[in-house]
Amino acid sequence: MRPPTLVETIRKNGHKLTRLRLLLLRYFSEHNLPVSAAELLQFAETKKVLVNKTSIYRELEFLMSQRVIKEVHFGDRTSRFELYENEDEDHHHHLICTHCRGIQGVGCTDQLKRHEQKVYQQHQFAVTRHLLEFFGICRECQKKGAKL
Repeated sequence: MRPPTLVETIRKNGHKLTRLRLLLLRYFSEHNLPVSAAELLQFAETKKVLVNKTSIYRELEFLMSQRVIKEVHFGDRTSRFELYENEDEDHHHHLICTHCRGIQGVGCTDQLKRHEQKVYQQHQFAVTRHLLEFFGICRECQKKGAKL
């Protein structure tokens, strides 16, 4: 049996599918990178959907409450949003280029999971979540001469 689509998830929970909500669901299902509210506003404008920043934030809050998306931060005071990971999906982190601000997802290794178990064994601290982001200069910026 296939997993439910984002639209099916919202419908199943008894919520309406507004034009903006559908647009955001389509964006998140097609793009697997964190995005800011400002970038979503620009995306809506390119699709000829007239919307204001408040509506974007309201929809983002709604989608977070439905566990469709989650908020991520990269230390630059900008909130970004990406699809929520289910427990059975591979956890990932991000590679953030400090030159071009590009973002790439990078998979989590078993070593990190083992380290969390070690933290529990040594400190009796049950890790419920963690943040791990890598900052540096991407391959393309290095090719263009960006220095570390």
